[in-house]
Amino acid sequence: AANERLFRGSRDASLALLTETAARSLGTARVGIWFYDGGCTTLRCADLFELPAGSHSSGLRIAAAAHPEFFIALGQREVIAAGDAAHDPATRGLAETYLRPLRIGASLHVPVRLGGRIIGVVCLEHVGPPRTWSAAEQSFASAVGSCVSLVLEAHARREAEVGLHLANTRLEDRVRERTEELAAANEAKKTDLQAQQ
Repeated sequence: AANERLFRGSRDASLALLTETAARSLGTARVGIWFYDGGCTTLRCADLFELPAGSHSSGLRIAAAAHPEFFIALGQREVIAAGDAAHDPATRGLAETYLRPLRIGASLHVPVRLGGRIIGVVCLEHVGPPRTWSAAEQSFASAVGSCVSLVLEAHARREAEVGLHLANTRLEDRVRERTEELAAANEAKKTDLQAQQ
């Protein structure tokens, strides 16, 4: 959270820094940040860092209609610590289409909140056999979720500042143009009066 790169860079670069830092800190094979669409019917991956390959990707989607237990649990729990993800009630619905094909044995999910509502989730995924998530790991994941919220707030504030600066620049340009038009009209009027005399 003290890293200035998180709050000064682009939103995408900041999210990538968070996923990579989380994966390397916990030695977790995959860390992703996912956001709800407008109707909270789909989660879309904004950034997924895969530690073994050292690569980032995005765009994966998970639909609420196909995985209702997971979406319900995200709305009700502070942390979903699925030590055996294929059998945990919150995540077992993801087993056939997501967990087993990617060999994910355990997953840790923390909702991302902004303005008092859940807007997404941070997912830490362990590739391999089931594992127990320690209290320290769960706390770390919660801190990553809080950092995502801070990044989004900082990005929104920067966008608002840029928008305000552009609006002020446009207003100043219009005032200058209008002033120049009035000065030109006044000068033309003076010239006309002098010509008439």
